[in-house]
Amino acid sequence: MKKSLLFLLISSFTAVYAQFPLVSIEDIQFRDEASLAGEDDLSLYNGDTVTVQGIVTFDPCTYALSTSGSRMGTFVVDQDNVGGWTGLHVLIDPGASGFGGTLEDLNDATLFVDNFQIGNVVEFTGIVGTFDGFTQIVLLDEPSSIIGFSSVPDPWVTTIDTFMMNDGAGGQVMQTITGEQYEGVFVEFQNVFVVDVSPFGDFRWNWSLQDADGNKIQIRDMSGFIRNDTNTDDECAIWSGGAAGETATPDEFEPPTTGTYLEYVRGTIVEAFGGGTAYALAIHTLDDIGPSLVSPPTVSGISNSPVVPTPSENVTISATITDIDGTVASAAVFYSFGFGSTAFTEVAMSNTGGDTWEGVIPGPGTDGEIVNYYIVATDDGGNAIETPASVSPLTYQVWADGITSIAQIQETPFTNGSSIWSGKTVPTDIEAIVMATSQTYDLSFVTVQDGEGPWSGIAIRSQPGDGTADLHRGDKIRITSGKVFEDFSFTRLDSISFEFISQANPLYNAVTGLDPLDIDAKVFDVAEAYEGMLLRFEEIGRA
Repeated sequence: MKKSLLFLLISSFTAVYAQFPLVSIEDIQFRDEASLAGEDDLSLYNGDTVTVQGIVTFDPCTYALSTSGSRMGTFVVDQDNVGGWTGLHVLIDPGASGFGGTLEDLNDATLFVDNFQIGNVVEFTGIVGTFDGFTQIVLLDEPSSIIGFSSVPDPWVTTIDTFMMNDGAGGQVMQTITGEQYEGVFVEFQNVFVVDVSPFGDFRWNWSLQDADGNKIQIRDMSGFIRNDTNTDDECAIWSGGAAGETATPDEFEPPTTGTYLEYVRGTIVEAFGGGTAYALAIHTLDDIGPSLVSPPTVSGISNSPVVPTPSENVTISATITDIDGTVASAAVFYSFGFGSTAFTEVAMSNTGGDTWEGVIPGPGTDGEIVNYYIVATDDGGNAIETPASVSPLTYQVWADGITSIAQIQETPFTNGSSIWSGKTVPTDIEAIVMATSQTYDLSFVTVQDGEGPWSGIAIRSQPGDGTADLHRGDKIRITSGKVFEDFSFTRLDSISFEFISQANPLYNAVTGLDPLDIDAKVFDVAEAYEGMLLRFEEIGRA
């Protein structure tokens, strides 16, 4: 899609420095679908020094991610095109670029603050790199130049599920194939709810946006307008003779209340790491947060107890339900038996005190059955909401003897590979052999198996003091609990509790006979079923 922009050329003479290839933002950002399907989003120019042109969309004097004053950043977009593959994060960072002076010295050398003002079309030279999966370019100590002025493109209107998708098990799955093209692009989400609002430290907030289907994206506080510590965006004031702590964004920010229904929210798509890489939205200014609309209730903190019920047990569904512009009139749980079943039965929930509501789902009676459920809450104005949406309900599975095998965690009906138990801490009674460890000579993380068949292996993320750092290959352990989570669609156990049984046990044989091309292509019954397991490939040729 093309968009005409007001563009005024400026004729000027620029001193000639070392010559590097002039490449487009699309050249830097583009990866084909096959690469993205393999979670390979690394720029083809990674590590290269290039010259780029783009329209500045963010004021670097409001950049707020560096409390130490070690770097400053902005965003630019392509001057001729809008939409996918048109945005880029630009930084000055002496440490990353190898510059020997201070950040102020590098700013002076690059004319960063002078030239990277919103609407300027700038030409600049730097090194393409990545941080937590987020492509960026770090400027060399050569002056940038203004080559024109432009209107900033309107935000690209899109949806949260382009970037993050509800996995039906309480988690969110990163949508690399559809989302990666908008990295660095200014976008707009419409008709979204504010969720998960909580203070972070003394000056910051954690909060997210969620749509009606339960798809959720985090807010990244790259701008001083939504981050309250004054030592993150005071460089411009200091460099112009002001004092430390003087900031272009002095007003204290507090996000909208959980449950606020907003007409729109705008920002630039970035990647951030918080227990796993995910797309996030970096709001530029307070004008990017649209007005609130009439809000239905907000449903959060949904849980089922017991976590792993038997086929005959009743399960209590609990949730926190609030309404910011009225009162919660009623709530109900809708449940069905059998994965994908839409034959939902309604059960009323009752208010058990404060904002807590509970309802009870009866046992399905069949071992291994999957139970699907969602909640509908209605306020006193008749505004109702499904959480999550009925098309992507939450799930749990019943087991007469509890979880006694890795396959009960790994084997999944979800085509994205997410475990049914994702996001939950589950009690287990699994005996497994350690196949790889975090020792310096080994894989760098722990994997265990309890057999050689499909779904028999899983990776473990070590935590300080949990004992997994002391494990060796051949150790037999009994895992008694762990939190299941998805790390870039890679199912792992976190924060496990285990008992040591014995050492020097024989390892399971490596699985053979799999086609590496099937794994590379992510064929579900091959790639997903043998995730976390020891494999061996024979007679491999180079393609």
